[in-house]
Amino acid sequence: MLKELHGIGPSGAARLLAGVANISRFADRDRFASWNGTAPLVRQPPLAV
Repeated sequence: MLKELHGIGPSGAARLLAGVANISRFADRDRFASWNGTAPLVRQPPLAV
């Protein structure tokens, strides 16, 4: 599952698992990706006032 995240290889997956300890605390892979910083961001310009 971890290696399916964009930019995560075998060593990155091992480091993430070591840091997380209990991966089951995340409801789904999107929440985990958001927590570890690999979730894609939507960049939008600020609204005009």
